Amino acid sequence: MDAIAAFFMQKIVYVYFVYGLAFFAMGLVVLLESGRTSEFRFARALLPLALFGFLHAAHEWFEMFQIFAAHESGSVAGAVEEFFRIASLVGSFLLLLNFGARLLPGAEEHPRASTWQTLAMGGIWALAVGFVYWRYRPGITELLVSADVLARYSLAIPGSILAAWALLRERRDFHARGMSRYGQSLLWAALAFLIYGVIGQFFTRPSLIFPSQTINTALFLRTFGVPIQLLRGIAASVIVITLGSALRAFELESRLRLAWANKARIEAQAAALQAQERRANEVEALNVQLRATAGELSTMYQVVQEREAQLERLVRQLVNAQEGERKRIAQELHDETGQKLTALAMGLAAIDQQVTNGDTGRATKLVRNLRDLNDEAITELRRIMADLRPAQLDDLGLVPALRWYVGQYQGRYPDLQISFSAERLEQRLPPQHETVLFRAAQEALTNVARHAQAKRVTVALTQTPEAVRLEVADDGIGFDANAPTRHAAGSGLGLVGMRERVALVGGRCTVTTEPGGGTCVVVELPNR
Repeated sequence: MDAIAAFFMQKIVYVYFVYGLAFFAMGLVVLLESGRTSEFRFARALLPLALFGFLHAAHEWFEMFQIFAAHESGSVAGAVEEFFRIASLVGSFLLLLNFGARLLPGAEEHPRASTWQTLAMGGIWALAVGFVYWRYRPGITELLVSADVLARYSLAIPGSILAAWALLRERRDFHARGMSRYGQSLLWAALAFLIYGVIGQFFTRPSLIFPSQTINTALFLRTFGVPIQLLRGIAASVIVITLGSALRAFELESRLRLAWANKARIEAQAAALQAQERRANEVEALNVQLRATAGELSTMYQVVQEREAQLERLVRQLVNAQEGERKRIAQELHDETGQKLTALAMGLAAIDQQVTNGDTGRATKLVRNLRDLNDEAITELRRIMADLRPAQLDDLGLVPALRWYVGQYQGRYPDLQISFSAERLEQRLPPQHETVLFRAAQEALTNVARHAQAKRVTVALTQTPEAVRLEVADDGIGFDANAPTRHAAGSGLGLVGMRERVALVGGRCTVTTEPGGGTCVVVELPNR
């Protein structure tokens, strides 16, 4: 052993101290930077690296105290001490593996994968220790030394390689963001990790594990004249210096983010001022428009008020008409159908009496009379039902329903000549449209009978690609369409109701009339 090697072996405690101090400093630097908000993936994986630095420093200092105690008092570390030392060593290497695994491609999409991968590597190390015990049956001291060597082979070397590869990948991200200077520091840190892991951890204590029997710390000391711990300490020092330099990129990122935020705030304030100016101009223009349209709004308000009053009168008239219709139906049921049903009941009682007395001839005659009376009651009931809503409208459609109604209307008013023409519709209209057109025809013909004093009336239904058109025209006395409507007597509300009903389905109702010139009511509904 030359003088240099002898010197370092005498000062090995200081080598361990500097070695551990370098990793402690790395852990402290990384921990302080790990709390920053950053867009780099690298920043979200720093915590395991910081914990690796602290735990590995603790391991090196623990081993330093063991060597110091051996030099001072000649005491040898027991199995329990070695167990805890190796546990801290294995834990630190697992944290290094976890750091690299967190930066693997796709790791952010599966955050738990890095944990399972780290545990799997730990499991492989444990199985390897178990295999050594099963194969060689070593003593406790040799088993612990083998566990130390296996931890460096199976955990430290892969962990260092994975960390170096992750740092090289992050270096591309630094270059992409225009931070090549800090990316260069990551390159040196990756090289230091490779030296620390591949070379520094390949030379281990002599043990049962191949190739530590020949390639070990003693070989490194004889070959290079310095202990392997010095190489590890130098690599650790390079790592802490280069990582500290690379992590300054987070500070630059924060300053850039602050600058962008200030720029965005200034632009937002400028935009807000421009928006305020635009709003002021818009408000001024709006005030001009409001002043210009104040008279129009007043007129529109009066129109709306009149419209609301008209609708109120219409609703009142509709309620009265509904009650009147109910009264009429009740009266017809009482006078016609009710009387016939009463006569049927009395006739059935007379038949029962005749059958009891044995007079079957007279009973047969009564049965015939009651059957005729029943037919009349059924006919009357069907007429009332048809007045309410003809079955033809639902079953056959608008054209058959209008043709039937016109026939019924002609029968009620034989002195009035009425003609009906209708094109065959291409397809059935929506039920609501058919109802609106049928009720419009009813209302128009009712007005003709009540007010027009006409001799002829025509009903025409036509269809175009855009609309369905219903026209009811008469040659009656007409009326002044511009004259005020006399709502107090209920006059004119039928046309108002017709217009409202047509408007509800998107249609249009037009009334053309003049005194002495007849009246023409046209209803157009969209053909859909």
